[in-house]
Amino acid sequence: MRKFKITFITFLIGVLLPVYVFAASMVYYPDPAVADQGATASSRSIASILAAIGTTNLAVIELSDTKTAGTVYTIGQSVNWSAYINNVTLRVMPGAYFSHGAYTMSMMKIDAGFHQIFSGTGAVTYPGKKYPEWFGAKDDSGTTDNLNPINYALRGGGAVELVAPTGGYYKITDVLTMGVAGTRLFSNSNAEIRQATSNKGGINITASNCSVKGVKLQGPQHATVQTSEKAIYVYGADSSAYISNIEISENIITNWGYAGIWSQFVSDFNYEDNDISSIHYTGISTLSSEDGTININRVNDMPGSAATSWNAYGIALTRGNHYSLAADGTGLPRSKRIVVSNNVIWDIPTWECTDTHGAEGIAYINNSLYACDRGIMIGTSSNGTTDVFPSLNISVNGNVIDSGQTNGSANYGIVFSGLASATLTGTADPTASTALVGSGTTFTTELGEENVITINGETRTVVTITDNTHLTVDLAFTDTAAASITRETAASTGSVAGNSIINYGDEDSATGNAVFLFATEGLSLSGNNIINPGTIGIFITGENRGLSISGGSIIDPWTSRAATGEAVGIKVASTNNEVVISGVNFGRGIKSTVRGDSTATYLRSSGIRVNGDSTNKVKLSSNLFLGYTNNIVESGTGSVSQGTFTLGAAATTVVTNYNVGIASKIHLTPTNAAAATLMGSAKSLYISARTAETSFTVATADAGNAGGTETFYYTIE
Repeated sequence: MRKFKITFITFLIGVLLPVYVFAASMVYYPDPAVADQGATASSRSIASILAAIGTTNLAVIELSDTKTAGTVYTIGQSVNWSAYINNVTLRVMPGAYFSHGAYTMSMMKIDAGFHQIFSGTGAVTYPGKKYPEWFGAKDDSGTTDNLNPINYALRGGGAVELVAPTGGYYKITDVLTMGVAGTRLFSNSNAEIRQATSNKGGINITASNCSVKGVKLQGPQHATVQTSEKAIYVYGADSSAYISNIEISENIITNWGYAGIWSQFVSDFNYEDNDISSIHYTGISTLSSEDGTININRVNDMPGSAATSWNAYGIALTRGNHYSLAADGTGLPRSKRIVVSNNVIWDIPTWECTDTHGAEGIAYINNSLYACDRGIMIGTSSNGTTDVFPSLNISVNGNVIDSGQTNGSANYGIVFSGLASATLTGTADPTASTALVGSGTTFTTELGEENVITINGETRTVVTITDNTHLTVDLAFTDTAAASITRETAASTGSVAGNSIINYGDEDSATGNAVFLFATEGLSLSGNNIINPGTIGIFITGENRGLSISGGSIIDPWTSRAATGEAVGIKVASTNNEVVISGVNFGRGIKSTVRGDSTATYLRSSGIRVNGDSTNKVKLSSNLFLGYTNNIVESGTGSVSQGTFTLGAAATTVVTNYNVGIASKIHLTPTNAAAATLMGSAKSLYISARTAETSFTVATADAGNAGGTETFYYTIE
């Protein structure tokens, strides 16, 4: 392209200006000596030139370097040149730059290389991509502190691209901040930011509609816990001011002393396709966050330490410790409606692959979890002193959970746990009001909002807690006498389906187990395959009401501990369990009694064992047992919905079983010749009585005495 230099007196700007003509565009050269390029006092300032060009004529304004030490174009006021974005290009040559101090600049289109063009602390807004190099950054692998240059690039919002043009990394010495809505930090080449200062984080995100994509964030260390070392910390101000629409994707996050991604008071987020490794405490954690996805991440090497009580987590969804769930700025709501899917988590030797405390509506789907001491934890959350909030509507579906330990040293594969009932400190004297005043009570440390309490037989739900002696409930009490307060069981709820749980359960403990259930309501376990569990496959420990276990298999429970005495597929213990077990395959695998460096002294001892008292009611249907020494064992006074009995030498025999209902169907099968003969005679048995939750009675049809040796098997529907 030919260019022609012409000199003329322009009636638009009223001075002689050197101008180049490029096709339909003209090139203007502002005078760097002008005291304020944002003012129109000089006709050769940028502001004057823009006014002359207007917003429709195509033009280029070039800042040239006319000095060896660099050419400074001074800005003495905040400027907004965004109106020229479609017709004026600002070309900045190497060595030329703006000095704008604290003044803000809103820019037209910029044409510049990877060199500094801004010097100042004021925000620079620009609709195109900005580069930290424009603000003085250098990817020189540790020489330059790039904290301020990158922060200045982020301060104006918009898109900021990390290129690392020389192939080095960007050193920082404190935290970067994305505090303007709509800020996007990204790299197409995994350009690296490296924190050089101990106990400092990487990036704080405090505004909505922000994203970090394709960046490598390396911390200073991960051998010790340093709570400020969060690679990316996303947070709203409090529970009344969530930030939203956050994306963190395709990043490499490594070597931090606390967290890879840590978020609180965040909604509508997507954490996807990140590689997170060598983090002391947790890979990804959300507190009081909602409506998000955590998908296709690879999380590994969270060592934990004595400083964290050896706790460490791949992915954790929880809340802080407070008695209020209110989203009013003071309470700490549950984490809600989050999908955790298709992640690969491994190498957390001291604690858990995933963790949920007091959350609601969480779905764990198709994750692969390997070499963690514990697999998936669904549990309760604290008010600061006592766990009071169960987890609600949690689904655990299609996950593969493999401890990687064949010697029976791993802990549980899945825990689903709620909160037991308790008698609270002090008393209360209800009046005809929803307000309740306690005497000697400690409501803030023993209760949480949504807990159910009972006083004098009246049950109410806690709505708000004011202090240790004052709370309100949903319905007014009647005016009754002072009495103790019972906090009722707070059950966790949800479903566990189609998971494979491999080599979990401490075989050296009498209560080691692959799946642990306590204080649940309506929980469904279906189609799960539990392989080589240590001691117990599924341990049902108490307060599990409406529990259903169907389909799937439990293969080769085992233990080497002589004192334990048996290895069990499903064990029901303690009190108040109501369980239906149907269609489960209690199977035999192909492995020998050798388990790593242990030997299976007991292998497949009992398929189902029911312990505990008469509040345990277990119904069985269509289960298959292969290779177990005992299929079903009852001890204590708990009962299953099937069993055996021997007739007494009388016309009637009472059979105790707490699964009996008034309308139960009871089927009898003779199991010896005497019983078969009796059933073919005038003495044939019928069910003469049913006592709900106690027993049923069989009687001979002719009211004559049985011989007393007839044995029968029965089932209850």
